[in-house]
Amino acid sequence: MTPVFFDRPRDFWDLQEQVFTRHDEGRYADALALVDEHEDRWPERADRTVFWRACLLCRLGRVADALDVLQAAADRGMWWSEHALKGDVDLEPLWSETGFQRLAVAMRARQEEATRRATPVLEVTPPEAWLAGEDVALPLLIGLHGRGEAVPAGGGPWRAAVELGWLVAQPQASTPISTTAYAWDDPARSEQEVLGHHARLLADYTVDPDRVVLAGFSQGGTLALRLALSGALPARGVIAVCPSGGAAAEQVASLVPQGAARRVRTYLVTGERDYALDSTRALGRALAAAGAPVGLVVEPHLGHRYPPDLPHVLERGLSFCSH
Repeated sequence: MTPVFFDRPRDFWDLQEQVFTRHDEGRYADALALVDEHEDRWPERADRTVFWRACLLCRLGRVADALDVLQAAADRGMWWSEHALKGDVDLEPLWSETGFQRLAVAMRARQEEATRRATPVLEVTPPEAWLAGEDVALPLLIGLHGRGEAVPAGGGPWRAAVELGWLVAQPQASTPISTTAYAWDDPARSEQEVLGHHARLLADYTVDPDRVVLAGFSQGGTLALRLALSGALPARGVIAVCPSGGAAAEQVASLVPQGAARRVRTYLVTGERDYALDSTRALGRALAAAGAPVGLVVEPHLGHRYPPDLPHVLERGLSFCSH
């Protein structure tokens, strides 16, 4: 099915999807033109758009320009993981360049320094009832970001649940992978971080233990599924938006036979153009076969990104998980 695009990207994820689609179609000049036109709208994501620019320039045979773009950004303080620089085949024409090799060494040092300084972050937004001093047990939503994201102060994708009366907590992973991006790459460390945040929330707020829901996007969605379905974090439900595929999806599927998985209400949201669509559908079938309450929504035209109507998706997911 032909994807539906808009003349002006609605958000950064829309821009990413349009750039990636053109890249996959071999339309590298068109993808680069999109970056040129729209990257200034999201200066906080400059490390992402600069990286895309370098990849596209390499695909267009402009190898020297690609190196200049990366070096200029590095001179302004940006960095990317050595894994990203040496693992993305778009940049392969650069790998033998002496300047690129020096850059990779410098980026490794910056990542090591950023990792030493990184600490778990938790953005908490209480609902109006708590702010008004009402003595009520609050429903709790813990929302986990995807790989390559960060949690903005006072914002974040899951904050819409506050308007529905939920206490919203959005942890930020402590593993940096570029200037402004973090990841849940270490499963054991990630689980312990989220469990630590959960314990802190229970100590700081009066939480209704029967109304705790985990949510997450992409890698965060997979982590939310793993914590909830394993029983590591007692949750009424889990909302996974475009959870990761591959080995991570297989690990989550292996949890389905456990008793904890069958007690969790699982709401899966994916897109018909999401690379992990098949594994998400397979997880839904496995949960249903095990007798677990599960809902599966496949959004038309959606790739691996947040749905444009995420607040409504979240509202429906919370309603499902709260029954």
